[in-house]
Amino acid sequence: YNEKTIKNTKQKMTITAEDINMTYKDKTNYNVQLIDTNGKPIPLAGETIKITIKTKEYNIKTNNNGTATLPINLNIGNYEITAKYNEKTIKNIIVVNKA
Repeated sequence: YNEKTIKNTKQKMTITAEDINMTYKDKTNYNVQLIDTNGKPIPLAGETIKITIKTKEYNIKTNNNGTATLPINLNIGNYEITAKYNEKTIKNIIVVNKA
């Protein structure tokens, strides 16, 4: 991507992430990836993704790969996690199992 392509793409960018099934305190991360309308990753750093778990909000900046990473440190249980970028909101489920 060059700078002009990124400016044109920015309005068409969306986000994607996957559900997580993890073991308690196993250092799993929730990763949100910027993608274009074809699902291709967009390597754009410095974009802010708002991630919410329960009532806690985190503003995570994307890295050079266009990925925002939040380490998961939750107690055993099931959680809904949302990620928001511009007008796009996605929801995922995190399941934390006993070690």
